[in-house]
Amino acid sequence: MFTEKALTALQRDDLRAVAAMIVPASAEYDVPGADDAAIQADMTATLGRDTPMVREALDHLARLAGKPLADLQGDMAWSRATGRCWIPSMRGLRCGAVCREL
Repeated sequence: MFTEKALTALQRDDLRAVAAMIVPASAEYDVPGADDAAIQADMTATLGRDTPMVREALDHLARLAGKPLADLQGDMAWSRATGRCWIPSMRGLRCGAVCREL
């Protein structure tokens, strides 16, 4: 049975912020974003053996950003419209699932 430590409160906030950037709510299709409480509860409950990798990835992104990802909501340079990255060390890169140079 998997007994890995769950995400910290800060990591859960960061996961919510990243999820909202990847899958935003849509008024057009009347669907919630991936930051919806029910979706987040399911995501965190089903991480299972991937929990250590998710924790590591969230911590790594927060280090690159210079602060918790959830704190970037007000000053993000990345947007779905421009594809510009909000991580200071990666600004000028176009982002998708993986950041890559223009």
